[in-house]
Amino acid sequence: SAFYIWTQQGQNFAIEIAKICGLVFSNSEQYEKILKSEQELRYSGTHDALTKLYNRTYINEIIESQAPTHPFTVFMFDIDRLKYVNDHFGHAEGDKLIIAVSAVLKKCLRENDILARIGGDEFVAILPETNAEAAEIIKDRILQQIEIYNTKKQEEHLMISFSIGYAVGETPEDETEKLMRKAD
Repeated sequence: SAFYIWTQQGQNFAIEIAKICGLVFSNSEQYEKILKSEQELRYSGTHDALTKLYNRTYINEIIESQAPTHPFTVFMFDIDRLKYVNDHFGHAEGDKLIIAVSAVLKKCLRENDILARIGGDEFVAILPETNAEAAEIIKDRILQQIEIYNTKKQEEHLMISFSIGYAVGETPEDETEKLMRKAD
């Protein structure tokens, strides 16, 4: 009978351990789901859904939290004729144009450069450690890539044309936001 009591207690103990392990495993799964949800929420809050580039929220965070290294360059881009394409060919075609612009810009910039879509037809690129000479080279590279892209495009409404401007920050007084206005 003592063996029966010990066996019963051992079984009860084993059941309690199994319950605790189940709770730990369940909590671990829930924690991972919450963590993944937080990461997805953070991503969607700082990235443009169409282009997967950073968005205005992310750029504003950078402006508020980081002092840029000098020199740095801010480029502003405005797609020409996007409204025309949307009105005459539909928003799906306008989206193709936006995606094409983002792909060309990404191709021309370095990995540590920050590229964002900050409005319907507006993009900004923040390039650390880039002086006026380097900015001019990058601008030429972008224009060359647009030309290459356009020669391969048969649909005239999907050919890329945009306004481009840039401003260089060379001193600590040069702030990203001011340079964005200047480049625009």
